Amino acid sequence: MNSNAVNGAITVPVDFEVVVKGPPLINYQGVVENGTFGAGDPVARGDIAVLKGEQLSFAPVTLGQAAPLATQIGGAQVIVNGAPAPMYYSTYGQLAFQMPFETPLGTVLVQVQRDGVAGNTVSVQVADRAPRLLMIGVGTYGAILNADGSIPMPEGSIPGVSTHPAEVGDTLTMYAIGLGRTSPAVASGQPSPAAEPLARLTDTPAVNFGGGIGGTLVTPFFAGLSPNFAGLYQVNVTIPENVPHGIVSLSLVFPDSVSNPAQIAIKGGSCKRWRSMTILP
Repeated sequence: MNSNAVNGAITVPVDFEVVVKGPPLINYQGVVENGTFGAGDPVARGDIAVLKGEQLSFAPVTLGQAAPLATQIGGAQVIVNGAPAPMYYSTYGQLAFQMPFETPLGTVLVQVQRDGVAGNTVSVQVADRAPRLLMIGVGTYGAILNADGSIPMPEGSIPGVSTHPAEVGDTLTMYAIGLGRTSPAVASGQPSPAAEPLARLTDTPAVNFGGGIGGTLVTPFFAGLSPNFAGLYQVNVTIPENVPHGIVSLSLVFPDSVSNPAQIAIKGGSCKRWRSMTILP
């Protein structure tokens, strides 16, 4: 007889696949940047990259140390053109690493070595710059902070997280990867300077508020590597007076490339009625 009692027996079918232990395997187009994860897209020098595959590490999920980064985590190494690359974490199916700043432009070869066992080799295109705004995983909102550390989204968007729309005149901190060379340069895997001279971009992007041709372009007052981090960039910009209100798209504009768009909320007009809204991922 069927029962809905909490201690009733329930049969749940489970499918799983058993694979023979073998060398680490990188998927086809399995090396991607950590912003939009676009298969086949180029990875920039110094980029935070992700490598996807199977049997990459047999250790539990392992986070690497803070910069300076280690070149082996959980028994796994990422080899770029024959040399170990700095790493961020390791799992069975995914490794995160920094594409070395010293990597030549064009096609490079990537391989994983796990516990001394070498896997297959794949190729990836490396560019001087491939700008990507980081996302927070809720809709299309970016990894962007208000000056008080809150996220510029409608209030209550993420339970337990401080969120509120930004306002004209506020300062935003935008986090990104793949923005290119800095002065002074920072060696691969090393923390960027936390005091002057900070590692500023040699080519400063404009921040496009509103997106597209009709957007408002603003020059940030800082654009460079985020202090104390390896491979992470930040762009600090003040919201100008002539920007639209509501949900606004932002992007970084370089002379040769444009980043992916990310959204924020800017207070004004109908934005006041969003205070009770909840945005679900």
